[in-house]
Amino acid sequence: MTAADRARWRTEHARARHALRARLHETFASLLRVTEEPDEFLRFAPAPGAWSGLSVLEHVTLTDRYLLRLAEKIARKCRARLARGEPWPEAAPRHEVLAQVAHDRRPWRHPEHMTPTGSVSPAAVARRLHDDAAQVAALLDSIPPGAGTLHRIRISVLPEGEDRLDLDQMLDFLGRHAERHLRQIDRNRSAL
Repeated sequence: MTAADRARWRTEHARARHALRARLHETFASLLRVTEEPDEFLRFAPAPGAWSGLSVLEHVTLTDRYLLRLAEKIARKCRARLARGEPWPEAAPRHEVLAQVAHDRRPWRHPEHMTPTGSVSPAAVARRLHDDAAQVAALLDSIPPGAGTLHRIRISVLPEGEDRLDLDQMLDFLGRHAERHLRQIDRNRSAL
């Protein structure tokens, strides 16, 4: 890779990182606004067995907990490879597969430990979302744009061949999962 190619590569990754950071910031802000909705709306389930808005938010925080653990693992491995001076991969940022998956209307199966309990308060969910947003920002700050490509981890919900995510992709997946559930909350609002 020439010096000019490397400079273009870094610029592409910096732009993608900036866009990701802005999208994640807006997603967390939207989630936090939902926690301030009236209790009647937050606890409304549009059908028997369906999740209320508060249950959806709880599920998002439960999922974030596990996705952030994976993101932390990726970041640790990237930092170790950076410290060893390993060469960075040369691939351009790739987020289009995640955008497609996020808009897929098919249900995603979630593990039992990500099922909402229905026992959390809006304030507790808001605190967790604030913590999650801070952890996401810290992860983005901890690795230079593009260096998060030094390690990838498999995530089973994605199509084979597209199922290994780097740091920015993992954080993008976290955000797109939340966006998907914000659309679910909007459908609840329409049904109320």
